[in-house]
Amino acid sequence: MTRLAESRRRSGATSTGKRVSALAIPAWLPLGGILLVSGAETVRVTGAHRELFFNIDHFWVLYMLLPFVIGIVVYGLVRRSRVWRLGKPIVSGQITSESLRSAFDDLPVRMGRLVKGGGGTERVLRDPYSGVMHLCIMSSMIVLFLVTALLAIDDYIPVDILVGPRYLGYSLVADIFGLVGIIGVGMAIAHRWVRPRTAWLPTWEDWLILGGLGALLITGFLVEGLRIHTSEIDVNPEWSYWSPVGYVVALMFSGVRVSAALDIHQVFWWIHMVGALSWITLLGYSKLNHLILAPANAFLKRTSAPGKLDMIPNIEEQEHFGVSQLEHFSMKQLFELDVCVRCGRCTDNCPADIAGQPLSPMHIIQDLKSYATAVGERKVANLAQGNDLNFGLDDEAPMVGSVVRDESLWACRTCGACVEACPVFIEHVPTIVDMRRSLVMEEARMPDTVQGTLETLERQGHPWRGTPYTRDSWMEGIEDRVPEWTGEQDYLYFVGCTGAFVDRAQEITRSVVSLLREADVSFGVIKGMESCNGDPARRLGHEYLYQILAEGLIELFNETGVNDEQKTVITHCPHCFNTFLNEYPDMGAKFQVIHHTQLLEQLVNQGRLVPNSEVPEQTITYHDSCYLGRHNDIFEAPRRILEQVPNVTLIEMPRNREQGLCCGAGGGNMWMEEQGKSRVNEVRVEEAVATGAEAACTACPFCIQMFDSGIGTVQLDVEDDDKLKVLDVAELLQAAAVSESD
Repeated sequence: MTRLAESRRRSGATSTGKRVSALAIPAWLPLGGILLVSGAETVRVTGAHRELFFNIDHFWVLYMLLPFVIGIVVYGLVRRSRVWRLGKPIVSGQITSESLRSAFDDLPVRMGRLVKGGGGTERVLRDPYSGVMHLCIMSSMIVLFLVTALLAIDDYIPVDILVGPRYLGYSLVADIFGLVGIIGVGMAIAHRWVRPRTAWLPTWEDWLILGGLGALLITGFLVEGLRIHTSEIDVNPEWSYWSPVGYVVALMFSGVRVSAALDIHQVFWWIHMVGALSWITLLGYSKLNHLILAPANAFLKRTSAPGKLDMIPNIEEQEHFGVSQLEHFSMKQLFELDVCVRCGRCTDNCPADIAGQPLSPMHIIQDLKSYATAVGERKVANLAQGNDLNFGLDDEAPMVGSVVRDESLWACRTCGACVEACPVFIEHVPTIVDMRRSLVMEEARMPDTVQGTLETLERQGHPWRGTPYTRDSWMEGIEDRVPEWTGEQDYLYFVGCTGAFVDRAQEITRSVVSLLREADVSFGVIKGMESCNGDPARRLGHEYLYQILAEGLIELFNETGVNDEQKTVITHCPHCFNTFLNEYPDMGAKFQVIHHTQLLEQLVNQGRLVPNSEVPEQTITYHDSCYLGRHNDIFEAPRRILEQVPNVTLIEMPRNREQGLCCGAGGGNMWMEEQGKSRVNEVRVEEAVATGAEAACTACPFCIQMFDSGIGTVQLDVEDDDKLKVLDVAELLQAAAVSESD
């Protein structure tokens, strides 16, 4: 099965965050070059230089401490890696060849993430404030490291590098980037304590990392100012001007006797250098390790589609289903617990948290990290001592249900907003679904509505309890216009459960059929023989039921000639689309898949559908389905269709495309009762209403249902004619391109 890729065309102005992102690394290079050139132009000043260890005795102590610092950092990381190695696929202490292959597939993609996402902090820069803050801190750290290294190199090679204009330019660059670093630290403090966006769990790490870095930068300027005051400002004042911050500090000490200033300089020099080495050791024991782990996690992130969930192989032979213990996680899942920096972006973008429901992706990751520290270390010790892995842990609170609450797991929409927002590439959704699998398949502990939905799926082959409709009800009155699949047509139109059993979705199904007939597309429908493809079962955590349903449907496709590389399945449900496209290949599927908006756009571009009929003039806002957009990168096809419909003006909601807000139905929540201050669909409807649009358009039957439900609450006191209308793209196109009702 191959993805029918959609070329992504971005309309409108580039976002501020992306403008910042484009300047992430190169923005500072021209500045450094200009400053160095300006130094080179000061040829009238000759002989400018500085002594590496001015006024310092026994500086060799630093060289003795450096190996210890490196050892401390390495020890901390290696010690923590023992907890990561508790996870799969570690067998008898050895990494399996399969795990190595999966970790290094699509190497160019992974290397691109490593460079852009890990090293270039691409995702951090999407938020202008955070982007500038990190840019200031990181550029300062990098430049000051290079400045220090260059000074040491200059001292140990026979050729003088930092002399004359080169030294002056060097001094100016160092001072500017030291000041840039202080600005960045100040922004970080304001971001964390003055204007925090979310409850971000402050700890000692934050004080040590930010406070320590700020102290290093300040003491660095104090040391420089004292050196200038005692050795430079009176003898060669023109040199001092090229260290503007140090020069100001030197003026502050102008009333201090030189002998006293030299003593103060020695004290601050040692404080600065020992503090720097101590701060570096935080790399092995605090979230500062994200400087190393985040690029690694960017490299290790799955290269498959974001909406794909991994299959449990040989499920009937497994001892455990899902995750209820640390060792049930993969090694990658345990590793990324330590990558989290508690920035809160995942929670800020989580639709459940936005609606005041009991889910914070950040807290789930952090709670699991704390559990891994408390319990994982003991498990590692048990293995080292030859004891059973869980020896002495009987009294520990269960990971699933206590450390991570059931209601948090069920509130997840699997929409991927957290994964998309995470600047260090943590994949929250697979971790949450793995714990759901344990609840459902091992403990049979789930909300009553979930149990009822799964029972209906198992018994009737669809999730819609109490529906009065059959698989063929949507065809009533148009039976002769719906061609039956014979295996000879180019396309199979897979109607799906919602398109067949929900009355509002039946209208979308009929619109799609009408458009396909209008465009003279060779297609057919498997009348009365469809069954659920298993997506609801998989998202709700019942992997075993999913595999049974998927195997049954693939068998039907084999019998009817659908499962062929030359055949294409059309779906109007993004959830079916995602499951067929990304997950069915694991079950042996070969057919291609296309979403109805992709096909309709092709037909419009080919002139086979011409949207020229008069439709009422109206403004429309488009809502991105998570499983179509964020999970499968289809953002523009629906919009391009709307742009070609006469009299339609498209207005975007503030949260759109990759940052679009979920309708609330994903992750099986279509069949669950919501807990919290408000409902997710109501939050999204309020955003749509706020645009002033007359109608909301989408390309997902679940989103249609959730919008209809939310409008009934949000616009309760609004006249029916004035309420927000909700349409599928196919319905709007049908009104414009089909002259007569089909």
